[in-house]
Amino acid sequence: MQAHLPAAFRKIVPAAPGVYIVGGCIRDWLLGRRPADYDIAVAGDPGRFASRTARALSGHTVYLAGAGHPLFRVVSSTFTVDVTRLDGVDIFQDLSRRDFTVNAMAYDTEHDRLIDPHGGQADLAEKKIRAVGETVFEADPLRLLRAFRLAATLNFDITPATLAAITAAATRIGSAAAERIREELRRLFTADSAAEQLAGMKKTGLMFTVFPELAAARRCPQPPAHSLDVLGHILETIRRLDTLLGGRHRSLNLPEGLPENIVEPPCHWLLKFAALYHDAGKPAVFHRGPDNRIRFSGHAGESVRMAEIAAKRLRFSNREAGYIHTVIKNHMRPMMLFTAHRKGTLTLRGIHRFFRAAGPLTPDILMHNIADTLAKHSDGNFNRSLIAFTMQLLTAYRTGYRPMEARPLLITGHDLIEEFGWTPSARFKSVLQHIRSAQTAGLIRTRQEALAAAKAFTCKKAP
Repeated sequence: MQAHLPAAFRKIVPAAPGVYIVGGCIRDWLLGRRPADYDIAVAGDPGRFASRTARALSGHTVYLAGAGHPLFRVVSSTFTVDVTRLDGVDIFQDLSRRDFTVNAMAYDTEHDRLIDPHGGQADLAEKKIRAVGETVFEADPLRLLRAFRLAATLNFDITPATLAAITAAATRIGSAAAERIREELRRLFTADSAAEQLAGMKKTGLMFTVFPELAAARRCPQPPAHSLDVLGHILETIRRLDTLLGGRHRSLNLPEGLPENIVEPPCHWLLKFAALYHDAGKPAVFHRGPDNRIRFSGHAGESVRMAEIAAKRLRFSNREAGYIHTVIKNHMRPMMLFTAHRKGTLTLRGIHRFFRAAGPLTPDILMHNIADTLAKHSDGNFNRSLIAFTMQLLTAYRTGYRPMEARPLLITGHDLIEEFGWTPSARFKSVLQHIRSAQTAGLIRTRQEALAAAKAFTCKKAP
């Protein structure tokens, strides 16, 4: 590994007594990665050093107070530099209070030397996440989750001793701020090994303190078509999404031509989070019929309810919560369409009803359906048929439905009033929705055809 400070670092942080580059940027530098931002700890006045740094970088300084450790953030056009006072009497005490060994290294700018009192370089080489000390999780419970997030983003393993410490302290995560938990989850789910780390969280019990709604999914049986219990299937679905969204779908021996960009990258983590809750409602609606078969009637609605509780608790935005709601609510519909397709009962109207309900998230729900199916079925022929059908739906949505849906409606509520003398009412919405569906399907193409269809639809609906 490198032993001297890169020249780029010197431009950002000139050598000075009592000034140390610390934390994740040192870790990234040693791994050969370009740091996204920089953390500086100073023995003197952090505000004065931040102001001097801001002038040198032609940036500006923002003061952030909190947790007894005031922070000065220098924002430049290309990166940020966070400046704090040393946490302790010297750099060694500061590093002893950090979370994991790979983050507990510093670069002494004055003496041009790396300081590594806890074996961070060795753990980087061995790809290990190791807690600095026995009290790291008491000092900041968020570190319980951060261990798994780091393991996911770095593709490292958490040491057995650190896992044991997480198990013992798992319930402490409840005292961490919801916004901070959400951010760690976002970064964990963005990684390509989210399922692996969720499985680790399950073993330590941390999963059920972060996601208490999932506790009942453990050992909840499923019909014979499933080889896993409900929670096992949920984790397997996320594992499949890790592979599909990570561009490694060829390892699954899927049909040629499966696009790699079905879901926009910023939504990858939300799709995995939706998958985490897509079957969460099954235990609540579990029942056996007279034939002794297991059924989960209405589980999608119950799963939506549980996901909404989690999203509210974790301070998800309305947009994020809406995304999760739409995916879970509609996650069964592609399989229902496929079943109708195999029976020969599928109609264009049925397909368009799904497109209308899913809206812009149609590709995301189709991708979820592929992962959900692969997590359930081992029948290769069935999976290939399902995926081929899903790709046909995706093509129909992108090249047929979406362009037609974007066209202006042939008639409006004003036309219904002028042509038929109708009084505005709730039925206008259903009439115009019917016209939209027929227009999108290409069944009507002119204003006169639309008016005739509206009149016929109303007469058909009349008692």
